Amino acid sequence: MTHVNIYEKYLIEYDKANITSSYPSLTKKEVVVLLNKAYIALISQKITGNNPRRATFGTDIKVTEDLRKLINTIKIQHSEIQHDEVVKNQYHAGLPEDMMYYLQSSLVDAYGDVYNTDNVNHQIAQMFKQTATNTPWIETPVVYEEGNDLYILVDPDMQAPSFPFDVCITYIKMPTMFVIDSQDNIVNTKFELSDAAAEELINLAVLFATEIIESPRIQSKSSTLQLES
Repeated sequence: MTHVNIYEKYLIEYDKANITSSYPSLTKKEVVVLLNKAYIALISQKITGNNPRRATFGTDIKVTEDLRKLINTIKIQHSEIQHDEVVKNQYHAGLPEDMMYYLQSSLVDAYGDVYNTDNVNHQIAQMFKQTATNTPWIETPVVYEEGNDLYILVDPDMQAPSFPFDVCITYIKMPTMFVIDSQDNIVNTKFELSDAAAEELINLAVLFATEIIESPRIQSKSSTLQLES
């Protein structure tokens, strides 16, 4: 399915859902804004489990398959990884610019050995930082996000230069959004999620667009969300 297919289906669904107005009442740019808003919301619902099925990414086959084409992994070379001058066992690397949600990361040393990492919050990360009074033992490297960087804490015995490493980051990338070209046409980009997810996107965009939420026809549309995630 393409973005043009979704746009056309949206116009039909919106026209049938709203009894007080028809789809031409929305400009093409307004529809694009609504579709993009619904697109981001749909992905967020699938990642966080904020959906009727309470299914999260990685724990549900459908959710994982819906988002599979948005999963991306990049390798950051050790030459691009910064060593903290204050916290001697801490390094940091820039997160991908197209990242929407961070999933996991791993370290690859000069011999090709892979070290998985554990995600921790800022408070827990303090316990793993090497200081004058704390020499931590870190069996599994830990990472946490701050700003646009991924911070990595390793065991003091694994520090550079004896342990130069690359970082592999796996994440959900930002999807290709709906856009209008210079001729005021929807760019016919291939939709990156499944066709089933496209239908969910259309339903969600219709709900965002419709003003009369109390309408029985809208309540009927809302009830279909119970079958989606």
